[in-house]
Amino acid sequence: MDLERNRVLSNWDTTVDDEDVIVISSSTKQQPKLSTFLLTCAYVSVCIVKATDEESKKRDNNNENKFMFGFAVDCRAKLDPPVHENYFGNCVAGHIVDAIKAEDFRKENALVIVAKKIYSKIRSVGTMEGALDGIETMFFRAAMMVKEGKKPIGVAGSARFGVYGIDFGWGKPEKVEITSVDRGITIGMAESKDGSGGIQVGLVLNKHVMHLFNELFHAGLC
Repeated sequence: MDLERNRVLSNWDTTVDDEDVIVISSSTKQQPKLSTFLLTCAYVSVCIVKATDEESKKRDNNNENKFMFGFAVDCRAKLDPPVHENYFGNCVAGHIVDAIKAEDFRKENALVIVAKKIYSKIRSVGTMEGALDGIETMFFRAAMMVKEGKKPIGVAGSARFGVYGIDFGWGKPEKVEITSVDRGITIGMAESKDGSGGIQVGLVLNKHVMHLFNELFHAGLC
């Protein structure tokens, strides 16, 4: 992800989006700290959309695919009083990155634009007020977007869960996959098995779309 991080940061101030002042404005010259989670979400989602578009063109389908992106937020430390981190239950809130428009995934600097908008959303949900903001209408808004024909891209798992360090008495796992990612367009995420600080991504797409995704994904890493 170092290549993508450098690419995004080098274009951070020069990539603009006229309809989103929050994303393009900067009150400081200090470069933002971009997490592996953010970069992975931005890079993989852009590759998914472009691969889907290419497949549509091959099928002579002129209908423009519409997408939306969302992720879950751990609210344990953001509640008052905070929930103990040993709490075993559901304490997450789903958030849609409303600022991302369908065409953002297709622009020349799509990776930078999408990364900036995810970054802006992550910052806004970093507080108790932000983490719970809009929760009461989130499912309704998501349902309306789906009704409008937008395909949701979501995230399952995290590189911070330490799944490859889990041992239930049979030894550490050889391979971990999130099987539910086949229910929709979901980016499965885990830390790399070798402990190098990398990230493992799981994805299930139509065979032809997956082939195009694979080409785009590796081409962008060169």
